[in-house]
Amino acid sequence: MGDWQTANKSGTATNRLRYREAGSGQQEGLIWSPVKAGPGRARGGQRLPEKTILRGDSQECGFCSGTGSRKGAMVCPVCKGKGEVHIKTGTAIVCGFCRGTGEDKVGSDVTCLACKGAGVIAVEEPIEPCPQCRGRGRELDNSNLYCSGCKGRGVVNVKHGAKKFFGRPSGTAGDIGRVVYDMKEAGKTQIARRLGLTSDYVAFVCESMIKKGYLEKVARGIYVLTPECETLFAKDEAVELEKVTSQQVLLLGLVEEGESTIADLSARSRIPVDQVQKITGAMAKKDFLDMLLNGRILLAGKGKKALEKHKVQ
Repeated sequence: MGDWQTANKSGTATNRLRYREAGSGQQEGLIWSPVKAGPGRARGGQRLPEKTILRGDSQECGFCSGTGSRKGAMVCPVCKGKGEVHIKTGTAIVCGFCRGTGEDKVGSDVTCLACKGAGVIAVEEPIEPCPQCRGRGRELDNSNLYCSGCKGRGVVNVKHGAKKFFGRPSGTAGDIGRVVYDMKEAGKTQIARRLGLTSDYVAFVCESMIKKGYLEKVARGIYVLTPECETLFAKDEAVELEKVTSQQVLLLGLVEEGESTIADLSARSRIPVDQVQKITGAMAKKDFLDMLLNGRILLAGKGKKALEKHKVQ
């Protein structure tokens, strides 16, 4: 990464953060390209590029363009007629989602969901472009939503790095992540069979997971978890292994010995059938067991780890 520089200007004009590209012959340029001129985008008497860094305790209100009134009549609901908004951190960035207009859609009377109509969003330096949306402030697969990683800013705090926007995958993405974690690496067909999904849908979700930093593609149709995501699943697994009960360990041991149906497990463990069904069903959801359509029960990778942990203890 190159050197961050600030070009200071006197008076009420804003300071701009500039980026000097490493190895570019010390040629300086703005980080992001300028936007087209439009309502609500002029600040300090000049048109500002997207994601321009602004310094100061207050900045011009984007929703009313600093006039204090909306469309020349009603008092601006964002700045309450002041024409400016308070910046608690003293540093702000032009909203990546609305590009400084403060509007949900250009020309609408609805305020932007990301900046709440201010046109700017407070940030804490140092910052860098958000890896999840690549600095756009919008979800790559749905431009109508602001980026969940940077909340529409287009940037994240460097101190936190990926942790600022990285979270556990949920829903289908979480299920796919657990399958890949259990298998170390998995193809879309293997994942589809384990989860009862189509290969095309699995491939679609996996591509989205790659963009969000959950997966990496090591070959055509073969996926592995990124180190960050694998660490998250490992922590979750460690917590789950700690919570394994003596009854669960007993049933896991019987499955390992070859007892493959709920009736068999109930007879050997002397636990009622309905309770065995409930326990094994819960363990299957957490990938300790594999429940086959023919009624057979197999020991999954996490189940083997639970037994190994119990034997060590």
